[in-house]
Amino acid sequence: MQLPGRLQDAVNEYEATLRLNPAHAATHNNLANALVQLPGQLDDAIAPYEAALRLQPAYVEGWCNLGVSRHEQGNLPAAEQALREACACRPTMPLRNEPRPPCCRNPMESEIRPPINSLTKMAT
Repeated sequence: MQLPGRLQDAVNEYEATLRLNPAHAATHNNLANALVQLPGQLDDAIAPYEAALRLQPAYVEGWCNLGVSRHEQGNLPAAEQALREACACRPTMPLRNEPRPPCCRNPMESEIRPPINSLTKMAT
């Protein structure tokens, strides 16, 4: 985990970079990624994610990050929509029970699923 002071430095650098080149989707995404790590900045991260996606609509990582952030806000319909957009951008994305890259894991699914036989044992 990064220190809050260093994260604020990163936010400042990303903002300065965007003043020079506002059409760089990855920088908007990186700015948002830094903001979500700062206390109380989750809501402020949504606009840079959306800016990245306006610039690059097929940006899978951006859709995944937006989905995770919307989930953390408690906006489950928006989170699900963003994750669906990510899957639509990359139709070859692994199916639900196959491993996905960390940025594209649905935050509403458990990463660890117990084997079926262990569920039966717990129920008895």
